[in-house]
Amino acid sequence: DRDDSGTISATEFQSALMNNGVYIEDSEVKRLIMEFDDDGSLTLDFEEFVSLIAQLDPKIGQDIELNKGFKLFDKDQDGFISRLEVKYALDRFGIACSSEDLDLLFKITDSNNDGLISLQEFRHMLYDPNKKADRSLVGPDEGRLGEGEGQADAPQQEPEKTSASATA
Repeated sequence: DRDDSGTISATEFQSALMNNGVYIEDSEVKRLIMEFDDDGSLTLDFEEFVSLIAQLDPKIGQDIELNKGFKLFDKDQDGFISRLEVKYALDRFGIACSSEDLDLLFKITDSNNDGLISLQEFRHMLYDPNKKADRSLVGPDEGRLGEGEGQADAPQQEPEKTSASATA
């Protein structure tokens, strides 16, 4: 948005694409603008822009949404989410969160153990397949991670049973 209008014109969009090594014909840019311009202004506001980018490259759209989500938690906008900010955000969303829940969240998410969740750690929590597996252990009926109950033991027991039956 070079002119600070709050919207992106076809020319601004095409220029931004070209600056990032993406070349699309004028007619295609205009077609895309018209397709995603919900209000008929022949420009894109932020939401329309996000929809268009998500269509062109789902990863970019995902990153934009991830950044918006991160900012919901990062109240002081310092680029990190503290325990207090998580507690505040969850309270604001009407989600009860005990001290033990926060401990578990930070154990799973805070990979460098600095007591803060960075954008990168937030991204890994949401999109890293290994983190997703860890989070599945935290359901209401599944016990707590590290207590030796529930699904946390299942992956460890299975290989022992397999190797025991193979040697018998």
